[in-house]
Amino acid sequence: MYVVGVNQHFVKSAAVLAAGLLTSAATAQSVTILPFDQPLGYGTLVSGLSSDGLTVAGIRAVGLGNPNHVYRWTAATGLYDISANESGFFLRSNFVALSGDGHTIAADGGYRWTGPGTGQAIGNLHYPFDSDSVPFALSSNGNVIVGTDHYSPGGMGDSTQGYRWTASGGYQGLPLLEAYGCSGNGNLVIGLTNSNHSGIWNAATGTVQSLPAVSGSVGTSTYASGINFAGNIVVGTSGTNKVPTLWQNGVPQALGYAPGGMGASQEKGVTPDGSVVIGNVGGGLHATIWTQATGNLLATDYLALFGITIPGSWNLIDAKGVSDDGRTFLFQAFGPVPGGFTSTGILVTVPAPATLAIGGVALLGARRRRR
Repeated sequence: MYVVGVNQHFVKSAAVLAAGLLTSAATAQSVTILPFDQPLGYGTLVSGLSSDGLTVAGIRAVGLGNPNHVYRWTAATGLYDISANESGFFLRSNFVALSGDGHTIAADGGYRWTGPGTGQAIGNLHYPFDSDSVPFALSSNGNVIVGTDHYSPGGMGDSTQGYRWTASGGYQGLPLLEAYGCSGNGNLVIGLTNSNHSGIWNAATGTVQSLPAVSGSVGTSTYASGINFAGNIVVGTSGTNKVPTLWQNGVPQALGYAPGGMGASQEKGVTPDGSVVIGNVGGGLHATIWTQATGNLLATDYLALFGITIPGSWNLIDAKGVSDDGRTFLFQAFGPVPGGFTSTGILVTVPAPATLAIGGVALLGARRRRR
């Protein structure tokens, strides 16, 4: 789809929210529409956020018929176009993933990058077959990559297998059809054990722990797509009715649907302590945020609790990352601009969730009364 460029915006505020919503005047908040290469004007897809919320990775289009470019953005240094500055490295990539420390990027087609001049071709799991290893997650230090390899054995059809790549041992095929995430050390990997169920593969034992559906779901299917640093908390959905689900030590808990969100839900990321979960609803129409205090909300409703609105006409269609402290969120946004529509990334930092005084306590109380 052709999309046109957007203007750069940067909105920053340290105001205390009205009506006693916040308990401290020292809680800064900001909205940053990421300054990607606007003159090219073909839109950007954001893919990953570092644990500290200061680094973003993604892909930007550079024109119809031209290859995509992989970029890395940091709050301190701004945008770095890897494809343009690394002798064409990462050209034609469609998927990228970012390590927790923000230093390593992996891209489909078998590429890994740890800084200027470090581009590395790591191949694909099923080479020399027609194979494309798509990364979905990296360990915190970037030395482990997990994802799904799409390959055609002997040119007959398309098959998939989850994989784990390590800097010391290279590729390892996993007993998973697809792999979507890993713990901070990369030793626990979540993915599909078959077309309808998810599990956690353990590098130490080589076994897979199945994740059961939550009570109230329609059917027993599960889909896990996010895991915390320690690997003891997983998020995803249960059943054909896509019940937002959090598994702690393998035990499922329903998170509830976001009010006002229509269609299928997908929970995609979680903070180390499990207190904040991000995702989308409606097949990627609206970003969602769940916290222990608020329950599951559309991202715009959650941000409104802090008095934060997104400038312009941007729609937050997916939550792509959350910092470890649960305060900084990376959103995929889509909206109208002169001449058409475009996509971009938006970073939002909120005051600490614990500072929700009136709104948070009232919401928590309401949830308790309904039980």
